[in-house]
Amino acid sequence: DRTGVTGPQGFFDTGSGGVPDWTFNATLTYQTGPVQVRLQSRFISAGKYNNDRIGPDDSRYEEAIASCATAPTGALCANTINDNTVDSAVYFNLSASYDVVREENGLNFQIFGTINNLLNAEPPLAPDGTYYTNPVLFDQIGRYFRAGFRMNL
Repeated sequence: DRTGVTGPQGFFDTGSGGVPDWTFNATLTYQTGPVQVRLQSRFISAGKYNNDRIGPDDSRYEEAIASCATAPTGALCANTINDNTVDSAVYFNLSASYDVVREENGLNFQIFGTINNLLNAEPPLAPDGTYYTNPVLFDQIGRYFRAGFRMNL
């Protein structure tokens, strides 16, 4: 059960991570004549690092900590973690294009550019320090650029 897990639980074991409680995507586009500008945003809600761990936000935490005194190798004690949360993240991408030539039944030529992760937002770090973040959900690269042209004959 990986519902609500945004940490790397399972990703490095099985190649798939958890599923956040909420994700939102939004796009705002402005176009006038041959120019188009688009702002995209992507939000990933806060979640848990690992559903198998018991952190201070879990109702079983006090019981698990108490069990450490009597059964330090017991399942409850072994599964405790100081922080079982992963922060939310939001990313913005900005792109623009310009239609140099636009004919109905002929040559179409467009130039474009994109800035991914416009604000250079860092991914939220996982609390254990072993695996820092879930690479499926969160941007690992930071801000990067893309440019090119498209042509139809």
